[in-house]
Amino acid sequence: MLYIKKNTRPGFIPLTIICFLLVMGLGRTLWEISDPDQLTAINLSAASRMINGMFGATLTAIALIISLASNLYTPGLVKVFVRHPLIITGLSIILFNHMVLILVNLVPVDHAYFTNFIQLSYMISCFSMAAILPFLYYISQFLRPSYFLPLLATVVTDSLDDLNAGHDLKRNYTKIFDTLDTIANISLTASSRDDRQLMILVSDMIHECQMKLITDPQRYDAPWRNEFQKFIPGHSDVGKEYLIEHKCWPEAYIMGKYHQILKGIDKDQDEVISKTCENLVESLIVSIENKDNIMIEFHLMLVNRLTEIAILQEKFERIQSLSHYFKNMIKLLSHDKENLNLAFHSWFHFAELAYQKDIHFAYETYLYDSGHLLLEFSSIDQEQAGYIFDKFISKFWKDALKDKGKHEIVTKRVAVKTYWNSRSLGHNFLANSIHEMFLMDDINHRTVLTEILKYKTPLHWSFSERLLRFNYLDDKSSKLAHQFLDSKAA
Repeated sequence: MLYIKKNTRPGFIPLTIICFLLVMGLGRTLWEISDPDQLTAINLSAASRMINGMFGATLTAIALIISLASNLYTPGLVKVFVRHPLIITGLSIILFNHMVLILVNLVPVDHAYFTNFIQLSYMISCFSMAAILPFLYYISQFLRPSYFLPLLATVVTDSLDDLNAGHDLKRNYTKIFDTLDTIANISLTASSRDDRQLMILVSDMIHECQMKLITDPQRYDAPWRNEFQKFIPGHSDVGKEYLIEHKCWPEAYIMGKYHQILKGIDKDQDEVISKTCENLVESLIVSIENKDNIMIEFHLMLVNRLTEIAILQEKFERIQSLSHYFKNMIKLLSHDKENLNLAFHSWFHFAELAYQKDIHFAYETYLYDSGHLLLEFSSIDQEQAGYIFDKFISKFWKDALKDKGKHEIVTKRVAVKTYWNSRSLGHNFLANSIHEMFLMDDINHRTVLTEILKYKTPLHWSFSERLLRFNYLDDKSSKLAHQFLDSKAA
């Protein structure tokens, strides 16, 4: 089932307008042609029976929808359903209609307002008839995740506004975190059914809640952070004390929910991780803009944990995807030296872990991504790219070259590719650094370059998330490389 798609069904408002025009028009016609002497309580008994039938059908539909939604997704949806204003309004109108019908039967015929009661009962009955179909249509939407998940996210964001404003602290605090638990449970249920689109939708809703939480740079001063605390089960006492002291326990709770959802997903659900990482990159940008060091570290910690799980379980495509997004996060930290160092140490730690586990493909991914990262940093600041090369990447490449087997040739290809890409971009400072450290053996340089130039298309031989070959040279780099080989041959 697709949850995010163009809705070709009639909307709630047009359906309501059509039903009201039909029923009210027919009711007005019947009123005009009816005999006033026939407008009695006895003759309204048919309307009463009809309203009773509609009320029974409505209650049955509500009971079925609540049962289906709670069984399919999570019991927490019941609370959202029964508290929804339109549900309360619809049931109140039907109950009011019954009360009016009862009242009509109790008022004497000779009462001064008897006719008015008859007219009111007639109009209310017509109104109930007109509203019943739109009402049933509306409550059926609670079976669609694309409908109720945004409602849940709205509950969180609105309650957070009220909480920050100091309104009904206990109630709004409870509502926020109960709703977050409900959203997370929906994803866990979807994971067991391999409903990846629903898991992605849940990830988007959690991201929306997180963005609402972190966009306020003054949020740590909110009084409710001192009054209430909630933690993911399993956090150590020392960890809880740290979160309380720095007033960052709500952010840690949301990150913990991400972790609970993602740590156990199946190997065929990698697109959920990719979508979540896209959202994390977006929230990291906000954290960097706010200079929120704790949230920056939370982002790195979460991706580190997911990478560790992927390596230990040898999930190759997931490792490749996580390396790509972590590389994007490192780029965002280009002006934050402390966290940049932390990120690089984490990245190369997992490269080493992949090496120890003998996951050649993963280690190769880290090698090629390190070259891409150098080029991207060089496009921003060549001096900083030189610093990163000297401090981090050169050591990584040297360690890889020590493996005189499969990793040695990959490292040489990475060095040659990065060198010629940097030359074509005019980044001579980086190119010279790479040449002096890794490409002084001219014969070896030419041999590796010749091998790389055999690839005539940038597309990889098998379809994957990356799509492109690791060791392909673009046209401009390839032209310079051919000139280099031709000059040596001459």
